[in-house]
Amino acid sequence: MRRNARARRRSRSSSKTGASVLSRKFAYRNLTRLFARLFVALRSQRYGVARVHRAKPRAPISSLLDPNENTSRSSARNFRLRTLVLDIQRVGSQPSGKRPEEYFTGTVRVDPVFPLVEPSGVSAGLVTFEPCARSAWHTHPLGQRLIVTSGCGRVQRWGGPSEEIRPGVVVIIAPDKEHRHGAASTTAMSHIAIQESLDGRNVDWLEKVTDKRYNG
Repeated sequence: MRRNARARRRSRSSSKTGASVLSRKFAYRNLTRLFARLFVALRSQRYGVARVHRAKPRAPISSLLDPNENTSRSSARNFRLRTLVLDIQRVGSQPSGKRPEEYFTGTVRVDPVFPLVEPSGVSAGLVTFEPCARSAWHTHPLGQRLIVTSGCGRVQRWGGPSEEIRPGVVVIIAPDKEHRHGAASTTAMSHIAIQESLDGRNVDWLEKVTDKRYNG
């Protein structure tokens, strides 16, 4: 009887010991996983990312175009780039130019903002008018947007009053509407001019603005 009782106590003791060992193994495994996750989280918080991917130099836009594809405006729907392109225009990378006296009165300079790149027909330039300088009357086949950046100027549509424009003003010019714009008589003015081309042209020039009409 005593031997049987001792055997039963040993059996219960060994089963408890086995369960305890198994429980400790599971606890150790879970603790190890917890520490691993904590290490990854702290490392990510400290360094931001584990690996920095540096951008490779991009190929020029011309090399991304399909040479067998027609890129004219008439087939703009079929135009595509083989990859996403980010083109940064650095300050001073595009030369300034003086506007021709045939279409402007006074000293007018234009600094290109971005050129026309098909299939888009949109281009923009920063135009600076010295005091009393102005454009001739003209129209745009698809209209124009002017964003005044500095100085004080004037804009006028044919048959309408001359309006004063200052920095922050946005002028929306409808397609094929005769208008002119330029600086005030004593102050220079700069604005960004944005226009879109239609069949290769974005402006039609008319007669110049006379001094009498400019000062009137």
